[in-house]
Amino acid sequence: MPSKNEIVSSGIRLLLRPVLRLCVRNSLKLQEIVEMVKLVLIQVAKEELSRKDQPVSESKLSVITGVHRKDVSRLEKAGGDYKRPDNQIAKVMTQWQCDQRFTTKAGKPRMLDCSGKTSEFADLVASVNGRDVSSYSILFEMERMALVERSGTKLRLKGRDFILGGDLESGFRVLAEDTNDLISAVEENLFEESAEKNLHLRTEFDRIPLEKLESAKKWLLEQGSLFHKRARRYFSTLDLDTSPKSNSKKDRACGRVALGTFGITEELPTCSEEKR
Repeated sequence: MPSKNEIVSSGIRLLLRPVLRLCVRNSLKLQEIVEMVKLVLIQVAKEELSRKDQPVSESKLSVITGVHRKDVSRLEKAGGDYKRPDNQIAKVMTQWQCDQRFTTKAGKPRMLDCSGKTSEFADLVASVNGRDVSSYSILFEMERMALVERSGTKLRLKGRDFILGGDLESGFRVLAEDTNDLISAVEENLFEESAEKNLHLRTEFDRIPLEKLESAKKWLLEQGSLFHKRARRYFSTLDLDTSPKSNSKKDRACGRVALGTFGITEELPTCSEEKR
């Protein structure tokens, strides 16, 4: 019977395969990968110590990670702490679809005036970031990505979802965040006793004719989008920023809810009748 550490080590090797496949496909060499692993190990160890309210020191980080103390000092000076990506565009889109100040009586995103610093669109952006980010820069990016459409001084939300494509840096940040949440959810399911398990489901069919793959891909995108729309509607009634019933936002303990879905289609070798 393998020990828990042996099982975890085997599982981590499986998790490393897609990451290292990505490295190989993009010509990243062992030396670069080792440096990245050292840096991330140090960052994660610091986060764990901070989470437990323990003091952080180079010697303690070296003991926890196995990274030489000199490397810890060097990498600490070269690399910054990890910060959760803050996707302003996605937040603005969600607020536009869920906040009653910016929706119709039927619950649909209404057209907003976008002229000037005190426009309805500026109020929408401010409701997300407190005017820390210019509404003009958000508007520029949303127009560039064809997420909105102008009609005079009015602005209409065209898309229901924010799906990255082409922006490598943002795409990898979202991938990293999704991966972190998925691993955390599964880790909690496996190692912690809880009355309610985290959602972790998978549906797969491997005998779909090639000519049907495109329609399957479209179905996944449309139905997944509708599911997330329902989720946003529900969670917006609980969130302090979007729920009209939440009057007091100060001194309130808060938590985070994240729901991620993905779909993929790929070609396989010719289906064999023997598999039936």
